[in-house]
Amino acid sequence: MKRENLVKLVEELKKEFEGKEINCLEFDNAMQEKLNTTESLFDSNYDI
Repeated sequence: MKRENLVKLVEELKKEFEGKEINCLEFDNAMQEKLNTTESLFDSNYDI
């Protein structure tokens, strides 16, 4: 995935979670759902 696309997804999720207290795992799960994958972003080669 291109970095630009990943940044767009993160921005979308930031808006969704704005004002809510979440942890990294919740954010990772939401990102996996958006990307339709089960691979954790923390275990991947994404440069974030």
